[in-house]
Amino acid sequence: MSLVDFIKRYLSSSYNRKVKSWNKKGAIFFVKFDFVITLTQIFLPLALITAVYILGDWRWVVFTAPFFGWVMEYFLSLKYQIYKDIELYGTIDGFDTYWLVIFLAFVGVMTAGGILIFLKEIGYFTVY
Repeated sequence: MSLVDFIKRYLSSSYNRKVKSWNKKGAIFFVKFDFVITLTQIFLPLALITAVYILGDWRWVVFTAPFFGWVMEYFLSLKYQIYKDIELYGTIDGFDTYWLVIFLAFVGVMTAGGILIFLKEIGYFTVY
């Protein structure tokens, strides 16, 4: 299974969960919103490193993290058309795929926390 198929399975599983309580337009909006937030959490360590070493201040992560999530979602939607026919895409192993992506987002957040602890230990910033 390719990465694009994996992402489409995740989006299809998320869409099928949300279409029960929202209509099609509402469900696709929340699927896109959920996917951007998930990508933001997965790429949080990269955003933190970019904020610290390129922009010079760890507080810039407030802007870089959502930016990386939005850019990755935009790239995937343009290049691979990940939202095309997600209601028709198969939902085999959708539950496992959904929780694996949630786990990847959790690992991203925990890695970013580890980077913050490391930066505090080396004296990069002081916490009041």
